[in-house]
Amino acid sequence: MRWSPYRDTGHTVEWGDPTPEWWEDDTVFGRFYGYSEDAIARFVRHHPRTPSSTVSETCSPTAS
Repeated sequence: MRWSPYRDTGHTVEWGDPTPEWWEDDTVFGRFYGYSEDAIARFVRHHPRTPSSTVSETCSPTAS
């Protein structure tokens, strides 16, 4: 049990492994949620990551 990040809830109960961090790739998410290797490969093949989604640096929306 831990404190909830939401102000209208006092606590949260979690079980199992923690979810992957948001910056992990689709293969890691697919394996975590139990998809088959074939399904993951098919998804990744049809949904390539854009260059902007693979960069971990923040970028100002007003940068030129």
